[in-house]
Amino acid sequence: MYFVESTLISSCTGCGHQILDRFFLRVSPDMEWHAACLECAECKKSLEESGTCFVKDGKTLCKEDYYRLYGIKCGKCQKVFNKEDLVMRTRMQIYHFDCFRCESCDLHLLPGDRFHLRDGHLLCTADHDAFETRSEESKDELSQHLDVPIKRASTPPQRTTRVRTVLSKKQLHMLQTCYNANPRPDALVKEQLVEMTGLSSRVIRVWFQNKRCKDKKRHLHPTPTQTAQKTSPPGEADSRLMPSQMLETPCTSLVSSPVSSGIQ
Repeated sequence: MYFVESTLISSCTGCGHQILDRFFLRVSPDMEWHAACLECAECKKSLEESGTCFVKDGKTLCKEDYYRLYGIKCGKCQKVFNKEDLVMRTRMQIYHFDCFRCESCDLHLLPGDRFHLRDGHLLCTADHDAFETRSEESKDELSQHLDVPIKRASTPPQRTTRVRTVLSKKQLHMLQTCYNANPRPDALVKEQLVEMTGLSSRVIRVWFQNKRCKDKKRHLHPTPTQTAQKTSPPGEADSRLMPSQMLETPCTSLVSSPVSSGIQ
């Protein structure tokens, strides 16, 4: 935004009248204003003396209102970042340094600490593991045979029949491959498995729960055959591909605050 000496007849973008003043304000690239007409569309503050004007969606805004409406906000406190702020980044959000905390215990997570994103919530490793343990111990979520009960109307006593989900070789191979890469897939991976296998999300969830339970029992009570088997070569498990990245992610280092620049 800058003053221009009037040499041609032009119209004010604000009031629509011709500009007959000797000097007027030009907002890049082609918006021209009477000096008295250029104001913030939100707070109505005159922008004649500010020297800076922001234009967004056809509206002129002062610096404060522009950052309030369109600036990048913290994933926790939802406040706009300042240029001096230090921030922490995850794959989906940006946080103030002091706001980067576990949502369960309020532990301040520092650069180098490990954290987990569970349904968009930030958790430290201890709380994430505790949550997983509680889920594992929930007996009503476990079903040994992937059975879905269906009640049929009949004469008393009422009987309950079950429809067993039979997995094809292809479906079983997809589930087993994913399990080998990550026994505890996140919601995104499970959604991908629903699309790839055609199974319901509940069947996939119960299959993984059953598989973990069986493997845990084998680990606690190994058979003689399992005991005699050789262990896999070092690094073999790390070479498998995963349908999605694991939720456990190291904190990134401190970076400067991402504040957008305005139109000068």
